[in-house]
Amino acid sequence: LKVTGSGSARLYFRLPPDLYYGSRATVPLRLAYRYSQFAPGTKASLQVRMNGVQVSLIAVPAKESGRTQHAVLQVPVSLLYP
Repeated sequence: LKVTGSGSARLYFRLPPDLYYGSRATVPLRLAYRYSQFAPGTKASLQVRMNGVQVSLIAVPAKESGRTQHAVLQVPVSLLYP
């Protein structure tokens, strides 16, 4: 997915209705992303939302542009429904 400027990239997926999470309260979301350089002094962030609820807000440092970044976010099971 590619976003230019301050846009959004939406990713839709479906979960089976009988998916069992056991006693887990969260599941990991492994995220890899890369971004272009932006103006110095600009505060950039990556906001992750699931079903309209903010899961995480990742600050994006300008000095790391161009390299693939990795993050593991914990998504509440309550937000994962079919």
